[in-house]
Amino acid sequence: MAGRVGVVTRYYKRKAALAVMDHVNALRNGLTRSKNVIPELSHDNVGFYYSDAKSSREAFDLMCDKYKSSTGKKCRSDFNALFEHILVFSEETYTSLEKKHGKNRIKQAMLEQLKKYAEEIRKQYGFEPLGVDFHFDEGTICTTDRKEGGKYSNKNKSPTSNIRRNIHCHISFFNYDFSKKVAPLRHLMKKGLDKSGRTNQLNPNFVKFQDIAGDLFSRAGFHRGVSKNISGREHMEKEQFVKHKLNLLEIEVERLKLLAAKLNHAIKIKSQKAIRAISQKNSTSKRLRRSR
Repeated sequence: MAGRVGVVTRYYKRKAALAVMDHVNALRNGLTRSKNVIPELSHDNVGFYYSDAKSSREAFDLMCDKYKSSTGKKCRSDFNALFEHILVFSEETYTSLEKKHGKNRIKQAMLEQLKKYAEEIRKQYGFEPLGVDFHFDEGTICTTDRKEGGKYSNKNKSPTSNIRRNIHCHISFFNYDFSKKVAPLRHLMKKGLDKSGRTNQLNPNFVKFQDIAGDLFSRAGFHRGVSKNISGREHMEKEQFVKHKLNLLEIEVERLKLLAAKLNHAIKIKSQKAIRAISQKNSTSKRLRRSR
């Protein structure tokens, strides 16, 4: 059975965007502590970033500065600054390509196609690419062995041999066209009318994303994801979508923990200063009483 490539899109305001880009960093050196990440596979991740940045987050900050220089004002808190595309690939097809061409070779070839996807979105819609984060370290661990009919217990197997990978890529875009000086996302939200004058069931712009991905990855054996009103399927399985939401909540929890730790540290320092001030005051008072 031929594999598929599906495209899921999300957009975020600045605060949420920073947390999302921390999670998607291919190096996994941010705040994320997602249970869905399998650390033994993180070395397989690969990323590419624009504007000579070292991460999508760094490229995002650079674009925010460029936006301020271009418009004369900062990004508003309610501005959907980040437009994220998640490309999901069938694991069976991808694994077959790895066996046929080698892991590194196919990874680099796919990365080049992902960069072409980013450039095509820029060309057709005006979004500014920030980075490409290709993930191989998320998925599910098989806990049963069908031959034994019980818990997976073969200690001779590699610790990663029983993992079903969720192979996907996060492509981050800044929601501003610097040549036309507009935020393209607002215009994409309009579904438009069909030939009969009725509102389209699907937004043709978002359908086009699927077309672009299907064209770019067809030679590798991945066919275009089927649109919802044709197949009745969601772009992501419900379990994957829930996990994605849980990941974002976990990131927010970690961010709040760090903030709480910083506040506690600040309170501790102020308390110590207050104690020293009181001690100095008492010492001064004692010296004054003695001098009388």
